[in-house]
Amino acid sequence: INLATDITGTLGVGNGGTGQTSFGQGWLGINDSGAFISSTSPTVAYLTATSTTATSTFAGGFAVETSGLVYDRSTNNVGIGTAGPGTALHVRKSATGYTWSPTSGTTAIFEGADASRSFITIVGKNTAESEIWFGDEDAQNSGRVRYEHNNNAMEFWTNNFERVKIDSSGNVGIGT
Repeated sequence: INLATDITGTLGVGNGGTGQTSFGQGWLGINDSGAFISSTSPTVAYLTATSTTATSTFAGGFAVETSGLVYDRSTNNVGIGTAGPGTALHVRKSATGYTWSPTSGTTAIFEGADASRSFITIVGKNTAESEIWFGDEDAQNSGRVRYEHNNNAMEFWTNNFERVKIDSSGNVGIGT
């Protein structure tokens, strides 16, 4: 049967039927010659999903370019730049070769093996503030580190109050 020329209308599929969204394990398709083909592990040039309401499921995980973007279904970890994310979020610019296991409770690893340094940048408007907040189940902002861009000052907060401030001249205020 040639699906490209011999079938018109709707094709019912055994054990799934017309209108079904899944048909168990397997893949049905048409090759370049228009002949009917099937496979349990297809290779496709691309996948186009256009529904704005459907959810796509990839059994066993998902990977783009082996390690470009990885979702590991067995751990629910996401990796960028790594095929084996070690935490809920693992971003690797370059491999450091670390041999330790993440401490229990580690949510994210940002890894970079540049010879001189590795850092995370938080960018804010020059009239605003950039902050890292430390929260718990009772309060989102129990502690924080804040940089005020408009006056180039760094603040350290505990128990939701500013405790230490370093101004743009390097002067340190404690409890002021």
